[in-house]
Amino acid sequence: MKKRGIKKRVLAALMTACMVVGSVPGVSLADVSGEPSGTLTPAAKKYNFNGTESTATDPDIELNKTAVYNDETNDYTITLSAKAKKKVETKKTHVVFLLDASGSMSWCTETDPKEIGHYHVGGYDAHCTKIKADPSKTKSRWQIATNAIKLMTDNLGRDGITYDYTYFSSDTGESEAEIPYSDHTKITGGTELTSGVNYALGKFSGDTKDTDQILIIVADGETDDTKDVWIEDGWLPIIGNYGHWEKQTYYPKKELENFQSAPNNGKVYTVGFTFSSEGFKSLANGSDYNFNATDEDSLNVALNKISQKIKTGITDPLGSNVELVGDITVSGSGAVAKYDSAKNEITWNDPNGLDENGVSLTYHVKVKDTSNAGSVDLNGDAVLSYTAGSENHTVKFPKPSITGAKLTVQYKDQSTGNVVMTDNDWIGFTGGNVSFKKITEIPKTILVDGTTYYVVSSDPEAIPTPTEAINYIVNVQVSKEKPNQAIYSVIYDANGGTWKEEYEAQVPYTLNTDRSMLTRAGMNSGDMIEILDGNDAPEYSGYVFKGWQLDQDKLVVRVPVGYAADSNHEVHLSAIWEEDGSAPAETVTYVVNKHYFDTDTEKSVYDESVDVNQTAEEGALISSKVAGLMTTQTYYYTYLYDHATVTVEGTTTAYTENSVFQSGRNIIDLYYYRDSWNSNGGSETGGDRIPDNKQVLVKFGNKDGNGTVTDGENADNNGTVQVYTLEEEQKNVIPSLEGVKVEAAEGHEFTKWTKGNNSASVKPDIAWMVKGGDEIDFWAWFDAEEPKNPELPTDDELKELIRIALIHTGSNADHNNESYPLIPGSYTVASASDARAIVTVNADAYVGAYNDEYGTHTLLGRPSATLTFKYDGNAWELADGTVPVTFTVKCTENNPEKPALPEYDDLKKLFGETINVTCETDEQHTPQSFGLMAGTYSVTRDKEDDNEAVVTVFAKEYIKAYGDGKHTNAGDDAATVKLFCAEDGKWYSENQEIVINFKAKCEKTPETPEKQYTEIKFVVVNGTFTENGQTELTKTFEVGTKLTLADIPASKGKSSSYSDQTWDKFPVGYVVGKDGTTFTITYRWRSSGSDSDDSDYDYGTSTRGKATNAAGKSGRWILEGGEFTEDNGRLPSNEYLKIGDTIYGFYTYGFAIDFDRPEYYTDAAIQAKGGYRDATGTWRLNGWWFCYDDGTFPHDEWVYLTWNGRSDWYYFDVDGWMEDGWLYRNNNWYYLHTQYDNTRGRMYTGWHEIDGKWYYFNTASDKGTLGAMLANTTTPDGYQVDANGAWIR
Repeated sequence: MKKRGIKKRVLAALMTACMVVGSVPGVSLADVSGEPSGTLTPAAKKYNFNGTESTATDPDIELNKTAVYNDETNDYTITLSAKAKKKVETKKTHVVFLLDASGSMSWCTETDPKEIGHYHVGGYDAHCTKIKADPSKTKSRWQIATNAIKLMTDNLGRDGITYDYTYFSSDTGESEAEIPYSDHTKITGGTELTSGVNYALGKFSGDTKDTDQILIIVADGETDDTKDVWIEDGWLPIIGNYGHWEKQTYYPKKELENFQSAPNNGKVYTVGFTFSSEGFKSLANGSDYNFNATDEDSLNVALNKISQKIKTGITDPLGSNVELVGDITVSGSGAVAKYDSAKNEITWNDPNGLDENGVSLTYHVKVKDTSNAGSVDLNGDAVLSYTAGSENHTVKFPKPSITGAKLTVQYKDQSTGNVVMTDNDWIGFTGGNVSFKKITEIPKTILVDGTTYYVVSSDPEAIPTPTEAINYIVNVQVSKEKPNQAIYSVIYDANGGTWKEEYEAQVPYTLNTDRSMLTRAGMNSGDMIEILDGNDAPEYSGYVFKGWQLDQDKLVVRVPVGYAADSNHEVHLSAIWEEDGSAPAETVTYVVNKHYFDTDTEKSVYDESVDVNQTAEEGALISSKVAGLMTTQTYYYTYLYDHATVTVEGTTTAYTENSVFQSGRNIIDLYYYRDSWNSNGGSETGGDRIPDNKQVLVKFGNKDGNGTVTDGENADNNGTVQVYTLEEEQKNVIPSLEGVKVEAAEGHEFTKWTKGNNSASVKPDIAWMVKGGDEIDFWAWFDAEEPKNPELPTDDELKELIRIALIHTGSNADHNNESYPLIPGSYTVASASDARAIVTVNADAYVGAYNDEYGTHTLLGRPSATLTFKYDGNAWELADGTVPVTFTVKCTENNPEKPALPEYDDLKKLFGETINVTCETDEQHTPQSFGLMAGTYSVTRDKEDDNEAVVTVFAKEYIKAYGDGKHTNAGDDAATVKLFCAEDGKWYSENQEIVINFKAKCEKTPETPEKQYTEIKFVVVNGTFTENGQTELTKTFEVGTKLTLADIPASKGKSSSYSDQTWDKFPVGYVVGKDGTTFTITYRWRSSGSDSDDSDYDYGTSTRGKATNAAGKSGRWILEGGEFTEDNGRLPSNEYLKIGDTIYGFYTYGFAIDFDRPEYYTDAAIQAKGGYRDATGTWRLNGWWFCYDDGTFPHDEWVYLTWNGRSDWYYFDVDGWMEDGWLYRNNNWYYLHTQYDNTRGRMYTGWHEIDGKWYYFNTASDKGTLGAMLANTTTPDGYQVDANGAWIR
């Protein structure tokens, strides 16, 4: 008996322990045989292009992520998809880091100044200053920053991103591309930020225009750069204003302006490491681009935030709950998706961007066994990063999830109580009855570290079937010794009751003959005692069964039979009875709520409560009260009953036909879904007994009323409808155009289908991604038919429209100007679009007619003229061009026959071996002489004298032939020799002796002599130098330096009217001698030319000459300070070039001769320099200005000028210079022509493409806004432009 007492205490403890194990909280799932629990198909995320969320049916950007369970493999298929209404960029990215390498970067961020033993200045030691032997403070700012940059680089990856690592101090440099900075970088000197910025910007020079350029500047202190600023201290009589020059801190904001401007769209991020200043912050693109950090952690946080703004494409972290299974499939893009196992992250980036066709990524994941019960995310926070306009944006994908149960099997050593092994499993409630997949039964033995353990007992005896989202725990007792297989029995005594007649005992249970005792025999010690109830319990007339009695206790949990058995290996249980009627049925209250839904299953359109605070008996069937409401209802539309839920004391379960009222307040919610769409008749009304949220409505209609869309049967019905019922898991529909009849109104034609509010053309009958309840609207567009082009104008019609005038020029006053009718055969006619005809009139026939009357003349100027005519529906009229057409002729003198230009053999003999090449860099390379080579020269005749010619010899082939052939040109590209033809017809050199010297250079660097320096003094009269605001400035140069434009200090006149400038001797090209020199520039009042009569002004070949404003006031264009560089880098000197359609004269080093110097633009002046040659290159102009005949000039105003046959608006700034490019004036943007085609500066109107984007400039002169750019509106011809004025394609 004593042994039985011990067993009772052990049994009580076991019962308590089992009760605790069974109390793990979770989500109740009374019925797991229906739909999946969780959100496998969450609603799409919708966004506007600016990254804000959208509620539009057809958003700018739509992101989806769904999951499908695969029962055979116990994993989930994830489909991630994204599409954009118009293309957004996922650009290539170039990141340049610019890191402070000044001496302070070797300090520690945690250093207390009192603890510093010594500062480390200079050298190559990048470690921290010594601090009182405290090893925790030995990481320098440099080490922290370089580690953080390396971590940022690793996190961003190199997929579509390139990097450069530059640094600055008193010097600048860069690290190897694959190694973000070296431990041996020299950490020394000052913080010279400006030179560092210029160096870093140079790294972007090779980028293509579609590259996103990012500059990240990390610095730990103020810049050392300064500039001189004039500070006014006050005012005194006679003296006037007085003040002083003061050095102020200078941040390179101006150097970054072009990089950050709209065309380049470069982005600058600043990170102040242990410091902050407004000047440093001002370098960033905005407050969102500036960060501060005080230590290692905050620096990593700052760089991580920058990473999120930089990264483009899709980033899909899988999260901690799941692992990737198999490969990743990409649809809709040629770019592959990549998986980083270390980060458990998928990335995708396509340089072609993302558009309306979209992209999708498909892959498989498995939930980890260690995941907790409840809702589990099947992914992390996936995002799409993209560039729209000039800004980067990041938006989130939806996140699918599944609710599931966890199984933990703990194997405990019976002798020690220690857990020797734990096994886990996890299963999601994916619909239907589920069971654990990995662990399906309790094994007989387990092997742990080579030791075999035998299973003694298990609680419960079998792996449970999960019905709730809880942690299921199975405790298994194991022993190193094989357990005894003693046979136990459990005897259930009905205690006055019996098992009913229809009850049949199931093996291993047996029932005695009087049906009063049920026995289970043949049990092992670890088998659990089952608590029989329900249909397995006995019954007793007049009594209610209340459980089983074990000794003095009620058995409430299962226990091992070996712990409860007596010495005979038996357990005796006795039925507990309570007299029937002792506890009357409880009355409960209930309320019924009705919820009506249209197509959105998340948000009801109407809710109402009925049967509020009604009563029912506990245990009564709920259907007895609400069955009449579980039918079709009407609320404006027809609503079908779908399902119900029952909530008692905060716990909600799904309603079934067996649901009963429970103790407490019962809330019954009934759900109804609208049934309006009819898939049978293709109608929006009528219904078809299928909820609309399981269907898709497709509508076809007409957009602009210029046509009809019908179903082909009812012509009065303008529009047609199709309804598609979705099958389970169906994600798309293909609308049919069969039966959709489209007819255009008279004078119009069908042009396209569009979808929703989008104006882009679409093809309706393709697969469209949908969900239940979606409505798709397709609109037919009709445009007016193009007018048919009329027949080309006839000869008779053109004779009435066109006259030709010949203008005579020359000294013979008897030769008059003449006018002629159109001569047959002298013109051609071609058709153009928009009912236009182009007539080209050739001058030859009219010059011939003139010569018949006045003798031989030659044509000057254009050989033909083009006229455009437009048909107005009745007749042709002039649309573009001038009538009468004018040609100019000139008397031809009887000159003797021109001598033939010299041939190659003649020139070769004349030149001999007079072309010399000398190496400038190696004295051991001897000079070499050549004869004239074929193909290395050109011969041109003098335009004034037929007996003179110029031979131009080009250096390239002679340099190539010199020495070992490894030399390059070190001097002039060409040399000229002037020839004249003698009476004998032979050509001779003007200077008798021909000598041509070309200079070459090789890779060898001559010994460098000791450098010498001297000072050059610059003086300005009537002005000041920009650099110091003074009239004198001295600069130091190395002796032998050849001065360039960059060496000349910038200056300005003492006022805007002092703009004419001359040098006493021109500095550019001057070779610095050891004694130095002085250069003086003098500013003079701008010359107006008003003191001369220019009625006979000869503007030579200049295309910008006389012009007249809208009031008839005349004047002339003047170009000042033009500088031209040819494409090969050469600066034209003392010669003439034809650039575009204009001939320009040049002084030296690329400076153009102003057009108001007509004496330089006569034919004689041009021929005196050997004529001109064609050239292409780049202008750098101080600018054009316009001088009226009275000496005044326009400034700070618009001027309407007529010249060169056309009239346009031009804008002149406050100093009178003509503007071009973008102009912001009176709250409007304008664009002024920038091309050098003789119309530079003219105002744009109408549509124009600028830097790859189309803009519309006002064509109406309403309220003085002619030429103003339209923005964020619809243009007069019906196109949308965004806030920046660019056409939204």
